[in-house]
Amino acid sequence: MGDYFKPWRRRIGVLTLLMALVFVALWVRGTVVTDQFCFGDSKGYRAFEVRESCLLWGNIKAFGGVTIGPASVWTVYPKDHRGSQLQAMHLTPTNERWEWRWNGFGFDFGRTRIENGGNDTRPTLWVIPHWSITILLTLVSLCLLLSKPRKSIEKKINEPISDEGQRIIGKC
Repeated sequence: MGDYFKPWRRRIGVLTLLMALVFVALWVRGTVVTDQFCFGDSKGYRAFEVRESCLLWGNIKAFGGVTIGPASVWTVYPKDHRGSQLQAMHLTPTNERWEWRWNGFGFDFGRTRIENGGNDTRPTLWVIPHWSITILLTLVSLCLLLSKPRKSIEKKINEPISDEGQRIIGKC
């Protein structure tokens, strides 16, 4: 059994399988609560949310004199909480506020513009469903764990060897 995990492919396969299990655990946790982690600096902030069906990533940049103070906050909400700006962006239909947007199959990517007088922000939204990450990591893990290791090929010497065991370098 120790030889089974000797190739690097098998070690990476176990690592990707563990990563898939972490995302499944986040998926199951998302059915009960919503986790949100925000961190920022003076030019904007980034937020990451684990929801019931997806992972949300938002990058909100401030323009026109808007300053956002540095902060790092981790918050746990009940499952039915709908108060986050990322969730609100994800649920709003595509309209003229969006600079660009693509959504389908549970994915949602886009950038919108929120104008507030002379101060405006440009939130960017990325929504990735749990199933896509879990299936991808599981398939990569299966390929790495079930693939047969390659046999090493020994190099052959092309020069003839004499009867005494010495190489013949040239014609005598």
